[in-house]
Amino acid sequence: METQGRIVFRSLLFPTDFSPFNERLARCLPNFKALGVEEILLVNVVEVGPQIGFASDTFENVLAWKDDAEPRLKALQRDLEGSGFKARWRLEFGKPAPAIVELAEAEGVSLIAMGTHGHGFLKGIMLGSVTHDVVRYAKVPVFVLKVEAVQGLGTTDCEFVCQHIFRRVLLPTDFSPLAHEAERLVIAMRSTGLSDVVLLHVRDDSHTDGRASDEQAEERLTRIQEEFEFFGIKITVIVCFGNPAKKIEEIADEQDVSLIVIGAHSRSAVADVLLGSVSDHVVCRHVRPVLVVRSNNSQRSVM
Repeated sequence: METQGRIVFRSLLFPTDFSPFNERLARCLPNFKALGVEEILLVNVVEVGPQIGFASDTFENVLAWKDDAEPRLKALQRDLEGSGFKARWRLEFGKPAPAIVELAEAEGVSLIAMGTHGHGFLKGIMLGSVTHDVVRYAKVPVFVLKVEAVQGLGTTDCEFVCQHIFRRVLLPTDFSPLAHEAERLVIAMRSTGLSDVVLLHVRDDSHTDGRASDEQAEERLTRIQEEFEFFGIKITVIVCFGNPAKKIEEIADEQDVSLIVIGAHSRSAVADVLLGSVSDHVVCRHVRPVLVVRSNNSQRSVM
């Protein structure tokens, strides 16, 4: 990430399962030019069990999948190249979420972009559960685009919330080093034309250990506000009390933000008990796109 120039992310990994929803999600990818993305790596993962190579019918199914996947990936590659990106593609075997996380690390991509549905959105989309696991374990930031169910004339269609993504950003902060990483990233996003940020600090009285005092919080919020204003970014500061996850939802709606940028630590197998964290809740339930930020010092996670 280069905070002083145009580049925020140079390369992006985009997993696809070739569903109609995912194909339409691909139409959102040109938005990432504004973040400096130059190269997109496409990946399709086929989930196979240990019987592969032993049962001929399973192997034949895999070959059929390969024959079907390759032209689809090549077609999407051509579309992206026509939009000015460098594009490559990969076919992978295994469980989708671990394969995506491992490929992102092996290829050194700087961002993963995936789709999912929030509360009230289409249910039963396979990619939703995969996205959730990728968000929990990835070492790089994950941009989660949302799918909205649209009812009409007895049919269900979908729309992606990707228009004007960078219009107005909600930035929750707890003043942690990870929250500071999110602040730096949002400042770098001014290259997208971003001019309006809502800075949110939620006082959660149910967790008092290590909590900043009112005076400390005011000083830190003032410092952050001054930094954003120095870079020409309009900022609205909101302080409220309650459950952080629920307040983020409420404020995002009230302020009509187009994107939520939130920090989250990569998980290890031991850290699975952390289910239900603020970032998990926001990614899974909110209808707006979410950019999950990682620390530059993230430790290797195990799936």
